[in-house]
Amino acid sequence: MVIFFFHACIVDVDPKLPRNNSVVLNGLIIPGDSIAVSLFRSATGTDTSEFEFVENADVTLLVGSEKTVAFSYLGNGVYRADEVATELTRYKVIIITSENEEIWAETITPEIKFGAVLTSAITSGSFDNTKSITLTISDNPDFKNFYWITDLQYNITPDSVSSRNICPALYTNSEYADMFNETYDPSGYGKYFFEYNSFMHFQDFAFSGETIAIEFMPVQNGSVKQDSIIVFNFDEHYSNYLKSKLIYEQGGERISSNAPPINYIPSFIYSNVHNGLGILGSYTAVSKCFRYE
Repeated sequence: MVIFFFHACIVDVDPKLPRNNSVVLNGLIIPGDSIAVSLFRSATGTDTSEFEFVENADVTLLVGSEKTVAFSYLGNGVYRADEVATELTRYKVIIITSENEEIWAETITPEIKFGAVLTSAITSGSFDNTKSITLTISDNPDFKNFYWITDLQYNITPDSVSSRNICPALYTNSEYADMFNETYDPSGYGKYFFEYNSFMHFQDFAFSGETIAIEFMPVQNGSVKQDSIIVFNFDEHYSNYLKSKLIYEQGGERISSNAPPINYIPSFIYSNVHNGLGILGSYTAVSKCFRYE
């Protein structure tokens, strides 16, 4: 009877997934750098060497609402415009493929100087992991900002082999941090009780126009010899993309432990590409290096 019951409940499901062979547009615009995007066809596999590059496309950059710049094809699906990006500028990329498909996406670049200052009670000498790092942000109320913090750590193994990796966890008690990738640790790490997986996100809607201080601490071990703290100011599109990607990657933790497995929070990858897939975003950044002996 049990076998019959489960068999009777089985139905075929046809999910509406993005179609194969869609155009994928990927690009990050950084003020002060030239503008380039990559184009390829979507595929069901995960091996990027098998992706089909989009060649012979007519790719145009619209700067603001007036200036138009053509992209040149560099090969391997990469197109570059003869244009250096500037801050607080709207950029729209329009693609017409040889199959007459029209794909477009746009972004507004964030400000370069966005009032972020990193300080610490210790900048050199022996590392004492009770010392925190303080980020002070003087927010500009005229712009919507999406701040992200991460830490590139330089490690030395007992065999004197060096590596550079994103710090797996950041700790803070700040009420401004986005809770989407937060874990509460009742034992605490130093004086901090909230752990964030690789990135901390601060959106300025909670403190628009104010100057705030955010204390945090990267997780440490004896092999860490350098912290390179990076504060990104992403545009809204890339911020949404990164947040959706991190939620997607953490989806396994949201699956029920008592079978059958159920994902309580459906995951998706954010895209601002119209008639296609991918992401066109922009960012500026501030960084500071802390070295230890």
